[in-house]
Amino acid sequence: MIFGMITLMSFNLIDTFFISLLGTEPLAAVSFTFPVTFTVISLAIGLGIGTSAVIAKALGANNMDEAKFDGFVALLVSAVMVAVLSVIGFVLIEPIFTLLGASPQTMPCMSLNGAKY
Repeated sequence: MIFGMITLMSFNLIDTFFISLLGTEPLAAVSFTFPVTFTVISLAIGLGIGTSAVIAKALGANNMDEAKFDGFVALLVSAVMVAVLSVIGFVLIEPIFTLLGASPQTMPCMSLNGAKY
């Protein structure tokens, strides 16, 4: 778990270095997207930990059918979660970043048109 967190942090640190070479606006855009990205990653980690606990409990009780069903439900919940978060993100991306304090100059770097950055 600690290794995973260190990997995520080093990944962001390296990204920040290379994006800083593009200028201040792309770097500001990355700093605004971090809380949103962190929230999505936290939800995924929470779902994974919860799924592991439920499946481990079923396997500990020698109930293979329940473990398979729990795994299926976890995949279904994650698919629904991805769909809902994608729609929310697509529809509300500008209001979310405006509430976070993003300026109009950084908004193009955070939109789908800013994917080139």
